[in-house]
Amino acid sequence: ISFPNGTANIKLTLEKEYSFLDYLRGGVQINLTIGIDYTASNGKITSPTSLHYIGTNQLNSYEIAIKSCGNIVAYYDYDQLFPVYGYGARLNDSPQANHCFAINMNDNNPEINTIDNVLYYYRQSLSQVILSGPTYFAPIINQVNIKTRENIQNGRNDFYNILMILTDGIINDMERTVDAVVEASYLPISIIIIGI
Repeated sequence: ISFPNGTANIKLTLEKEYSFLDYLRGGVQINLTIGIDYTASNGKITSPTSLHYIGTNQLNSYEIAIKSCGNIVAYYDYDQLFPVYGYGARLNDSPQANHCFAINMNDNNPEINTIDNVLYYYRQSLSQVILSGPTYFAPIINQVNIKTRENIQNGRNDFYNILMILTDGIINDMERTVDAVVEASYLPISIIIIGI
């Protein structure tokens, strides 16, 4: 490039691109939330072909995913307390499926400490629910969106949420799910969907 008077003024701005580990070193706190699919499409829990089968001492498909994937993400969770929600099950003889319930059956405090306790409460919950449906992701994503906005409004800007959804792969509320994911994209949230 040539300039008539032979000089040019150029202003450069260098911006560092921060990595995930840089954020952790800087004090950002990671919060893991887990969503578990309790829909009938997983099969009856008494059937050996069910993804929720609990007829042996072996881990079922959901337990394997909770343990293997959950332990990786949980390592970064700052307080080792994980809100864990189920979706697509009927609770307590209800005729309607619930699409966002605490698997410890305590909606006021859905947090469970350690992944081993998540596995314990998951197994306990299977005797307290009826697998139903349909499969709606939006209620759980919206729950995390709401909690995140509440934290931001309370001045908590030092955290990042990871929502890990375990599912057999069917989504019946795609349009509402897309809307919830778009909303989450403006918040400090990552969503991991694990197909079982």
